[in-house]
Amino acid sequence: MTNFNGWDIGLREVMPSRPPERRVHDFDQVDTGFSKEMAIKEAKRCLQCGCTGLAKCELRPLSRDHKVLAKVAADRMQAEENRDHNSLRIDPNKCVLCHRCERSCEYDAITVSYREEDGQVLDKKVIINDKCVSCGACANGCPTGTITKNHLTLPLLPDEARKVRSVCTYCGTGCSIELHTKYNSIFEVKGDKSGAANHGELCVKGRYGFDFQTKKDRLRQPLIRDDNQEAFRTVSWDEALDFIAKKLPQYKGDSFASLASARVTNEENYLLQKFTRKVMQTNNIDHCARL
Repeated sequence: MTNFNGWDIGLREVMPSRPPERRVHDFDQVDTGFSKEMAIKEAKRCLQCGCTGLAKCELRPLSRDHKVLAKVAADRMQAEENRDHNSLRIDPNKCVLCHRCERSCEYDAITVSYREEDGQVLDKKVIINDKCVSCGACANGCPTGTITKNHLTLPLLPDEARKVRSVCTYCGTGCSIELHTKYNSIFEVKGDKSGAANHGELCVKGRYGFDFQTKKDRLRQPLIRDDNQEAFRTVSWDEALDFIAKKLPQYKGDSFASLASARVTNEENYLLQKFTRKVMQTNNIDHCARL
């Protein structure tokens, strides 16, 4: 049994509380709060019905300024939301046929179609073809939230997120980015138009690849495995660097190789290759994301 298509009914969690015969004797907290399991179960009841394009919606302030009331607006379409794309989702019901998404796409990867009948707009469709490179320009340009990014799950009001200028770490190009953060989490990454390297443009990894920060298996502290030990142990950065410094002299020449990360700058890559060739006396060096 369902009350919304694709969603099972989930009963609300009951807040645990102290029995009345005990709480009448003091002024302590009555509700004791959810357990972790109860909180997760309650959170999973969310239907995610909020608009994830709220932070950049231009239709809401215009409707307010021009006194356009939703209750007297034309009947809404009931088109299904399209989530087939690996990076974007499309809700045709919100489309106002501005065609801004088409104009913002450099690859002719998106088309907007519709038909008119008796003054009514019918069968609105926003179609993304196989020319798409997932650059996200159409989502950034959409003024109503018709096209949004898949990883955006929490509606944010305009200027509700904190914007932090930074540099993308996925390769050594040094693209300028703008991090949109709240609750100590990154919600969205946009290209910084004032940046000299990319002028607002970003590749797929730069725009969508920040989810590694929430991975449970992400390394957050240095780990060392001592000789004849199978398990790693957590150490400080100073201990890790000392450990490496003592081990390095044993591996000079062809017994040593270095692999540069894609998340360092060109200057750091240059320093690594100099260290490998001059100090470690070998040409065994590679980069996992050659430019």
